[in-house]
Amino acid sequence: MASTKADAMDMGPMQGGGPMYSIGTLGGQLAASCPGGNHECMGGILASASPSPIHDEVLIEATSLINKILTEVAGRRKDKGLMMFNVGGEVLLCWAGPKLPEGFAQVQDLKEVRRLLGVKSSK
Repeated sequence: MASTKADAMDMGPMQGGGPMYSIGTLGGQLAASCPGGNHECMGGILASASPSPIHDEVLIEATSLINKILTEVAGRRKDKGLMMFNVGGEVLLCWAGPKLPEGFAQVQDLKEVRRLLGVKSSK
């Protein structure tokens, strides 16, 4: 069955019952981790591609401009990496390490992740 735009927009960062990234809490503090790049937790740079009907010169130029900004932003922190988290049909820029700090409890529920992060839907 072919995926529709609505199907793609409704998919959250859930696979096997939990998000592919980790959001953790400890005493009101938040931490994020991204154990490895996958479709739900991505590095903080957009991919470049050759021109095609689905990625034309307009998108190539936009990608280049966005990556210049993201590269500059990523250099502002040395202790965490700039990552993009799928938070249910939207992408949120986050600072993340390879694992949650000791003692942080992982949050699994997408609605709770969005609430903790204060995600404001643009929909």
